[in-house]
Amino acid sequence: MEFALKISAFIALIAFTILAIFAMVSLSGIVKSIRELSINVSSALVDFSKLRERIMVSLDEMSDLKSQLSTTLDDFDDVKVKAIETLDNANKTTEQISLATNDLQAKANSVLNMFKPFEILAKTAYSKVAPPVMMTTGVISAISKAISVFSNVLSKKQ
Repeated sequence: MEFALKISAFIALIAFTILAIFAMVSLSGIVKSIRELSINVSSALVDFSKLRERIMVSLDEMSDLKSQLSTTLDDFDDVKVKAIETLDNANKTTEQISLATNDLQAKANSVLNMFKPFEILAKTAYSKVAPPVMMTTGVISAISKAISVFSNVLSKKQ
């Protein structure tokens, strides 16, 4: 009866070890997915930053063009008024695009910050589960070697 209890405890220990290994593999996959998402979001942020810079350059150039047109078209009041209105609308549109880009960048940063606790959780869980599993694996290996040696000794005596 005691031997059967030891065997069932050994089987339970092996099952727990396998379960812990699967948990470590799953947590590793989660960390990898979070890193890939972080890279993709960072890449999108860089693209939006470049777009924002180009828009700001365009805005500056449009402001320069506005002042040049104002001085050039002094004699053409009707054309001057329409050009200024058009440039003002373009400035407003560019500012709206710039605000939208800033808002999108802030939301992307909040998404990145939302996934940081999951990454920390996965790392913490891995650091707490890995050492006992490694120790258990070593113990199981030692026990199986001891059983093998014991059975070899018993079989040689018979």
